[in-house]
Amino acid sequence: MGDIESPRWMAFGGAQTALGSSTTAIYDNPANLASSRVYHFEGIVGFSPEANRQTYGGGIADSSTNQLAARPAGTDAANGLAGGVGGTWSTMDPDGIDRQWTDLRVALAYPVLPNLFVGVTGRYLQVNQAVSRGPFGVDLVSDGTASSGLASLFTFNAGVTYRPVKQLTLGVVGQNLTYPGTPIAPTTLAGGIGLNLDVFSAEFDTLVDFTTYDTPRSRFMLGTEVFLFDRLAIRLGYRIDTGQKTQALSGGLGWVDKHFSVEASIRQDVVADHPNTMLVFGFRYFYDYNTAGADAAMSGD
Repeated sequence: MGDIESPRWMAFGGAQTALGSSTTAIYDNPANLASSRVYHFEGIVGFSPEANRQTYGGGIADSSTNQLAARPAGTDAANGLAGGVGGTWSTMDPDGIDRQWTDLRVALAYPVLPNLFVGVTGRYLQVNQAVSRGPFGVDLVSDGTASSGLASLFTFNAGVTYRPVKQLTLGVVGQNLTYPGTPIAPTTLAGGIGLNLDVFSAEFDTLVDFTTYDTPRSRFMLGTEVFLFDRLAIRLGYRIDTGQKTQALSGGLGWVDKHFSVEASIRQDVVADHPNTMLVFGFRYFYDYNTAGADAAMSGD
């Protein structure tokens, strides 16, 4: 689905529509950029051995330097316009279809109310693939093209996040809303509900894909996190995809210091015709711990 998979996103099984703030919000629900005050830099590396897939990229999230009003009492929300940039370069199966793609995103978010946030992400996607290297040889559907990329498109995502109480968050995000009409960038709608306590958080998401299959198909995602010793994050997630007819178990660890975090996650298909493994490693730097420290990292990546 064109997901940019950060370590926390993957460990939660993809359930980050409600709680995924900081750099994860750039890749998922942009409204969450305004839900906490952060200034984070992130680098990520991903690898899948079965598909010989590699991903390199990262992002910058800033919701702490544009303060338009006093900080709401008892909240960690940003007070003005929040923004972020992110992107990845990926390659898959270099000895076969030799697909390469670049995914670039620019996100903006604003707190309409102290507990209501809206956001939008502009996305550029460029996909190239070798000619006549797919399983069907020269094929108009799955083949690459000699003179141009397999896909080159601009689209956008939009999201809303609502926090009725500090511990509970609801999120909704639509992705690829220009309806490109290709499974490389499918139009999807996702909703999530997240619970965030002092040392424990959990989220459940449902996503509907309107493009890839002849009828809309759903994906269900559940993730949890326990934060120990004010530093160690232990994460576990599960995903059911009715379109791909797969189920996957995921998990991860993160060490969150005052100025940086180091995180790693793995996802393994446990129900699939061709099981796949995906690993992601991430490093984040917190520019100002007073506004971007461990609390913000725990509350939404």
